[in-house]
Amino acid sequence: MAPYILNDNQWGVEGATGQQCVWGTCQDGDTIGWVTNWDWKGGTNWVLSYASVVFGWHWGFPVANTGLPVQIASGKAVNCGWTFALTNATGSLNVAYDLWLHDTATPPSNGGQTGEIMIWLHTQNGAGPAGSVVASGIWVAGSKWNLYVGDVGWPVYSYVRTSNTTAAVFDVMAFLNDLVARNYVRGEQYLSSVQAGIEVRKVNTSGTLTTNGFYCRIE
Repeated sequence: MAPYILNDNQWGVEGATGQQCVWGTCQDGDTIGWVTNWDWKGGTNWVLSYASVVFGWHWGFPVANTGLPVQIASGKAVNCGWTFALTNATGSLNVAYDLWLHDTATPPSNGGQTGEIMIWLHTQNGAGPAGSVVASGIWVAGSKWNLYVGDVGWPVYSYVRTSNTTAAVFDVMAFLNDLVARNYVRGEQYLSSVQAGIEVRKVNTSGTLTTNGFYCRIE
């Protein structure tokens, strides 16, 4: 589904039992539809999986011909749109963008990240981001968010929408520019990846996420 990759990312399912599937449903130019369903029980990790669409860099398989990386200070927009639906979704989870930063325009194929930015559009049953709140009720890209800052071996900045939504259209660079203004990241850093998907949490969780339309465009 060029220029994207669907990633059945089960990075945290150690100790859990169950299954997760991901498949594409449609494509019209650079707009795609895709679905994931999951059913997990138990587990030892905080997050079990992040089924997602990848636009740009990811460990082991950089996606070519996307126009990424883009330097934050370049003035370019990275406009993304996403509409989705959750069906029979139980347990703790969040639907979110996951953005990655590197210090160079040629990031290593594995690792080397210098920052992670999450944009949470939907959360339920106690799912929360790494770190603690540093700013509440801030307006970015036309909506209101709470900003969390944490560290998981690299800095993580999470914008959690103050009310859930199933549709969002915005320039993701607005969030990076906000972090520059708050002196958390530098304009010289590069946005190397935009990912969009669902984090499901340990114990008992199941459901379906249907993406009706997703795109990212560098403009």
